[in-house]
Amino acid sequence: MSNWEDDVNRHSAELVRLTFRAADQGPEPLPEDEVAQLGRVIALERQLLIDAMSELLQEDDPDAAANPGVAEFDAGFLYGLAFARALDDAKMALDRVQRGRVLKLVKGNDITVAAAPVSPGVEPGPTTAMTLDGFKASLDGASPPPGLPPALLALWHDAKGDWDAAHGVAQDVGGEDGAWVHAYLHRKEGDAGNAGYWYRHAGRPHSRAPLPDEWDEIASALLERDG
Repeated sequence: MSNWEDDVNRHSAELVRLTFRAADQGPEPLPEDEVAQLGRVIALERQLLIDAMSELLQEDDPDAAANPGVAEFDAGFLYGLAFARALDDAKMALDRVQRGRVLKLVKGNDITVAAAPVSPGVEPGPTTAMTLDGFKASLDGASPPPGLPPALLALWHDAKGDWDAAHGVAQDVGGEDGAWVHAYLHRKEGDAGNAGYWYRHAGRPHSRAPLPDEWDEIASALLERDG
């Protein structure tokens, strides 16, 4: 990892921390002078992130660096991913607390929790996971399986022949999962430049596999972790 990449990640993480600080001021709002100071620090950190991204682009992709606005766009995109990941982490922590409370209540009231019914294509186990074959079988239905993670939902719409719906879902999926699905969709569309951009943000090489094979690869990876 280069020094500029270290700087980009550091400034992005700091900008996320400051954003949370501005959003969560505690029971009492911050004094106006402290809010103003926090705003100035956030603006400075944002510019430092853009500057670091510009230097990183000069090393990794000089052609992109020569285009006005690319560094600022990439910096904003990276910040968005980091912020979404931080929100997910916070939600997971809250979910763990809530699950712990529920389990404590169940134990205290001696309630037996019934096992949920298993749908076709879903295998029972310590964590119920849909298989790739089960996911493909769901394509015979008129609507996607309930509770399908957004990245898989985008692939479901794509396999049903609704590229626009798939793209609409993928646009709202943060992180590398969303970027990977987004890259695949633009590759399928025939927009190699846009696809390459999203492959880069997904941290993956530009695929040369047949489109159905790449769909299977993405779906399998997502199902293995999230299904």
